[in-house]
Amino acid sequence: MRIGQTVLIVVLALGFVAWSPSADAQQPAKIVSILSDESPSLGAITFEPFAQGLRDLGWAEGQNVTIERRYAEGNSEALSSLAGDLVGLRPDVILAIGTLAARAAQSATQTIPIVFARTADPIGSGLAFSLARPGGNLTGLSDQMVETGAKRLELLTCPRRQACRHPLGSELPSRRPGTRRRRASGSIVG
Repeated sequence: MRIGQTVLIVVLALGFVAWSPSADAQQPAKIVSILSDESPSLGAITFEPFAQGLRDLGWAEGQNVTIERRYAEGNSEALSSLAGDLVGLRPDVILAIGTLAARAAQSATQTIPIVFARTADPIGSGLAFSLARPGGNLTGLSDQMVETGAKRLELLTCPRRQACRHPLGSELPSRRPGTRRRRASGSIVG
């Protein structure tokens, strides 16, 4: 995940660009909600660079920003409930980590801005209408563009009788659209 870009997107979504924390000390703290399919221990590792990016921009947790975290710990069925819980807190923005977390957040609200990260195919999974204009209340980063995945497979040379396999597993629901395109590219290459 490109943490710097994620921090920038969240900051823009919150409207922090035009509003300096030192300019108005009476302003209530902003709320950032994080919905993740990870475990809390893994989430803490991936969250620290994000938190450091916010601190570098003048936003300190517990001072002028509140960060609410919910982790599904690999249980995709829990994501809808966790997303509903976060929406009930009325955050200024939701940062959704993972495709399934982003889809759960998308189902829970159409008004709160959602920034997604670590998604394989935002268009194929229904998170965005296009990369240039995602539409709705969602924006974010894709860690593996389907188009570039197919191109990478075209560049990969495999012996004719040996199957080329995706190392991260093609059966994950978030990877299925890209798998179909990679298979099509693989059949072209031979």
